Amino acid sequence: MYAEFVEHFQAAWAASDLDRHDALWTDDVELHQPVLGSLYGREACTKAFSRLFEMAPDLTVHVDGWSEKDGVLLISFTFHTRFGGSELSWPAVDAFRLDEEGRVVRRDSFWDPLPVLAHLLRHPSAWARALRARVIPRLQDREVARRPIVGG
Repeated sequence: MYAEFVEHFQAAWAASDLDRHDALWTDDVELHQPVLGSLYGREACTKAFSRLFEMAPDLTVHVDGWSEKDGVLLISFTFHTRFGGSELSWPAVDAFRLDEEGRVVRRDSFWDPLPVLAHLLRHPSAWARALRARVIPRLQDREVARRPIVGG
């Protein structure tokens, strides 16, 4: 199940395809990550990913490796996009809890947003697209994760 999920994860990102991402989630999915904050439910996730792909339509990932322990799937990968006229890449690790059908119940994403924000600051030509996409949530929309995925 885990190897198959990793293949679907890579394919969804390779295509920058919102429908493929949506197919990975349960209806009551929880996604927790830097910048986008915490998202609850398929509808909220679909809206946020739609804004993300509006801002960076060519955003893809390369899976560097994965492992599973005690029902938690860890995927190490690198994001890639062109933003502000130049290449931007940064590493990330996602921790997943999957249901019996191999769909995401919860995902916690770990990556440092500072290199991405620094790149954005160095490329003012990208600011308008980022602002139009409204990728960064309002403070009142952000929630703290209810429970940690690892050890909880």
